[in-house]
Amino acid sequence: ETQIAADQMRRSIAGLLDFVRLGPPVRGTQSLRDTVDRVSSLLRPAFRAGAHELTIELHDEHVRLRGNPLTIEQIFVNLLVNATEACQRSGHIRIVSDPVANTSLPGRPWRSDDMVRIRVIDDGPGIPAELAATVFEPFVTSKPQGTGLGLTIAREAAQSLGGALVQEPARTGCAMAVVLPITRAEEAE
Repeated sequence: ETQIAADQMRRSIAGLLDFVRLGPPVRGTQSLRDTVDRVSSLLRPAFRAGAHELTIELHDEHVRLRGNPLTIEQIFVNLLVNATEACQRSGHIRIVSDPVANTSLPGRPWRSDDMVRIRVIDDGPGIPAELAATVFEPFVTSKPQGTGLGLTIAREAAQSLGGALVQEPARTGCAMAVVLPITRAEEAE
């Protein structure tokens, strides 16, 4: 019985991840500023409930992300919900963007004018050392009510867009960095 239920659940999750990976084939571009503003206003009740403070620091107000807007927003919703849950009460959460250095991720020949790095940084307790290596795997969570799917889905979504999601070292709390493709100014015009 338990084995059958577990197998069904695994199949459901695999289907969910396939959907995220494929996503509707919407291409297009949207402003990074509009995206983070939309997501933060969507999550305002959660910020208010936990007395959390959100700061947005964009290196360039004109950056346009390339890809399905729903997929992109899903990534940020998952990262911000994780951050608010990790902080429990009155945490400070920052969204910080910067250009991607040409050598930023191993094995990927990205140029800095093709990608942007957006970090979601919180000052919560951080990810427990014993979970750090497996944090992107399904069902890995340190939260009592957590499903352990938020980061899995966010990483799959970032990869489906041609980007990546990585955990970065942080002095306190947790820093997640999502690297996403951007549209260069001359293409957007």
